[in-house]
Amino acid sequence: MQLNSNAMGMSKNTDTHFNVALTKGSEFSKSFEFPKDIDDSILIDYLKLSTEYSADEVFWMDTDSTVIYVNQSACLKLGYECHELIGMKVWEWDPLFPKEVWPAFWEELKSLQSVDFESLHKSKDGNIFPVRIKGHYININSKELLFAYVTDISLAKQYEEKLESYNQRLEDEVNRKTRQLQAEKELVHKHAEKLEQLVKQLNETVDKNNYLQQQLYDEAHTDALTGLYNRRHLDKAFAKEVTNADRYNSDLSVIMVDIDHFKLINDTLGHQVGDEVLKQLSKILSKRVRASDVLGRWGGEEFVILLPNTTTQESETIAEELRKLVAYHKFGDAGEVRVSLGVAKHNNGEPSTILIHNVDIALYQAKRKGRNRVETYTHDLNE
Repeated sequence: MQLNSNAMGMSKNTDTHFNVALTKGSEFSKSFEFPKDIDDSILIDYLKLSTEYSADEVFWMDTDSTVIYVNQSACLKLGYECHELIGMKVWEWDPLFPKEVWPAFWEELKSLQSVDFESLHKSKDGNIFPVRIKGHYININSKELLFAYVTDISLAKQYEEKLESYNQRLEDEVNRKTRQLQAEKELVHKHAEKLEQLVKQLNETVDKNNYLQQQLYDEAHTDALTGLYNRRHLDKAFAKEVTNADRYNSDLSVIMVDIDHFKLINDTLGHQVGDEVLKQLSKILSKRVRASDVLGRWGGEEFVILLPNTTTQESETIAEELRKLVAYHKFGDAGEVRVSLGVAKHNNGEPSTILIHNVDIALYQAKRKGRNRVETYTHDLNE
């Protein structure tokens, strides 16, 4: 066992630990300062007399763990003469109390005033026996001491071992009865296992079918190159969002993005570089759109973003941000790439085809005005 840090409150890092659980002593055993008007020698004589014939071992220790007094019980238990124990250190007969932890133990003792823990004592002839120690911090006219009362708990430990052995036998018997009962129910369990296996196989089949259905749906609605929604999905999304906007009289805008001079990239650098440009642009757009927006590849080098509950002005701001993000991005072998963007809003009552038509006109206007810009659809553009 390591020293109980919650009880001790020690925070110093050390490779050596006090291998016992240390707890605060009883409220009725708190230490105190003796009255300063009592003569030291008389007080010490009284204390020695009160402990000399105690059945428990009694140790008085200095601040560095040096034994300055032991009673007869301690000498008998440990097999030393009293003069041999005087001057020894606690770690010389306690294998669980290494020298390195004494300073921290002493500081904790002063803080708690009294402690209670179990440890081991080793007699002179090598016999090791368990003990319970109650330690008390005493201050006699500014002289700091540890009074330790030690009880041999060998008999109690033997009872504990017997009780543990009895409990183990009882547990073994319960386990034997349990196994016997399990054996008697084996036939029922076999039928249950077969049924469970059939249910499992059925569930696996259902899961596989669901997975295949999802794959088919993804393939039907997702662009293979970019992973975005494809034209088929976008057509449905346009119809759905237009219906919602009409029903709730809410704003709906759309942005169409087209890569400038994309054919030149394919013709001069190859379609593999062009495909990489499309994939990188998809990532740029995906990072900027919101969860409520619908982003997809319209076809070729064109992308569409549906923006529910978004005004024209808000869509223009988003489109300009996207234009700048693309302009500042380095597209590998393709280098710098520019995009043109069209913005249009849905007018209540108009079909989705009108919204698509209007944003396409806005995009064409951006191309016509020199590319790398954002244009918004107005009725003037349609004239």
